[in-house]
Amino acid sequence: MTRLARWVKQEGKDMGHLANFHHRISGPDSAPKLVFLHGLMGSAANWRKIVPAFEDQYNILVFDQRGHGKSFHPDFGFSPEAYARDLQLILDELGWKEGIYLVGHSLGGRNALQFSHSFASRVKKLVIEDIGPDSPPEAVEKIEFYLNSIPTPFQDKKAAKVFFDHEFPQIIGREKGRCAFSVFLHKHRSTTGRNSRLALFEKSHSGECQGRESL
Repeated sequence: MTRLARWVKQEGKDMGHLANFHHRISGPDSAPKLVFLHGLMGSAANWRKIVPAFEDQYNILVFDQRGHGKSFHPDFGFSPEAYARDLQLILDELGWKEGIYLVGHSLGGRNALQFSHSFASRVKKLVIEDIGPDSPPEAVEKIEFYLNSIPTPFQDKKAAKVFFDHEFPQIIGREKGRCAFSVFLHKHRSTTGRNSRLALFEKSHSGECQGRESL
């Protein structure tokens, strides 16, 4: 049986862990299981041009990871272990007990590595792209400098927008990625910016803010 692919995010007290995530499942139900994990500042939609090439032969899951896209945005819990636990609970809920083919890009690669370490029996093949197992100390220090430069709490949302639109790109300095980083922080901020700061601090210490996505 081939599953009709559609984007889903359900909410309700009696729903399982998967209800927290904007996700899409496609391909034959009986086919081998393939999961794609997107990178920092990304979403499941990043795989939209990749997934169709595999849908005839694999049962595929893509989802916005916690703190991204249309999935839930908790105030804390952005370690690789938390992301790996999310995937483990999702697979359990889907009944995907067999080993999966797991593909991760950047932050998704880091989370895929952690999942493979924590739940080795559940991974048949692992592919990671644009990230390695090590976290350069200078990358962590750089990101923390940027985050500490954010003058929270802001007086209001207008003040936050002015800062991220005009002042923050000047602090970052480098053209590469500066607009994307500003948009990410502006989009996911509360008025105080607390959520985005917590998330990125955790990610920087765990080595997820590196590679092409570090500034």
